[in-house]
Amino acid sequence: MVSDATCIRSPNYPSYYDVNQRCNITVAAHEQVTLSVVAFDTESGFDRLTVNDVQYDHLSGPDGVQVAAGASITFISDGSKTRSGFEICGALLTTPLA
Repeated sequence: MVSDATCIRSPNYPSYYDVNQRCNITVAAHEQVTLSVVAFDTESGFDRLTVNDVQYDHLSGPDGVQVAAGASITFISDGSKTRSGFEICGALLTTPLA
């Protein structure tokens, strides 16, 4: 995935990502963020983004999900169809997650 410190994008976004992608990004150890989905389109049931052990696919991304410092966000695509992928931005939380 591509990261510019505030947003992450699937490989090639907004063009289609490739088959057999395996990407991982880790939230900085001193940051906690709330995710905001700008765009989300992956192959339903096969290509998925995992955040906080919850899998997201098709048109349903992790909008509004809070992610703790040091947590991983993972994207996996299978060996067949691809889509345009996603762009997800993160806003820093000012109070710790419970």
